[in-house]
Amino acid sequence: MSNLMSPTPQNTNMPATAQAAYTAKNQIFGDVGTVHNTINLISADSMTQQITLCTDCCSIIIVKDERFEGQKGSFTILKKRATHYNLLSDVEKSKVFSYPTLFLDVNDGYRECTNPEQQFCYGFVTAISEQGKYYKLQYQKLSVQPLYQNDLNRNSLEIGLNKNDGNDIFVKSAWLIMKMDLRKALINAGIHF
Repeated sequence: MSNLMSPTPQNTNMPATAQAAYTAKNQIFGDVGTVHNTINLISADSMTQQITLCTDCCSIIIVKDERFEGQKGSFTILKKRATHYNLLSDVEKSKVFSYPTLFLDVNDGYRECTNPEQQFCYGFVTAISEQGKYYKLQYQKLSVQPLYQNDLNRNSLEIGLNKNDGNDIFVKSAWLIMKMDLRKALINAGIHF
């Protein structure tokens, strides 16, 4: 688990090009033309919450048969599949809410999905609670367009998610925490969210 690390202070002044942005249900997702690491979420009662996403660490959450539909939602994952999270200190666990996160279903084959329409999403975890053998996680999507998992599979080496060792991290449910600037890595691979 050499990728498991605690975050360090980040530079939030590095904008990256995005293809689109929109407002849905009184929530703003990105800016037209740029995406910054600091985002403002505006609720229906006009309350603004500012979140600065970490540029040093990210979460990758893979859950079998989960579709992550809707801009907000929740799902469960077995605690034993969240080994990276379980190893964090309480202080480090509180920082998980600032980690940009990929939410996806498992691959059907080695580094590929048999369904070319299978999608993943980009966002962050908003709440975590324990329910017996499971963690219940709530999430907020930041994706502004459909993201196809086969595009992620094709670029997983370049992004740094998979290695050239014959393993595929997307073939079983897991909650991984990795040291990387996920936003920058996705954009450099041509995956615009």
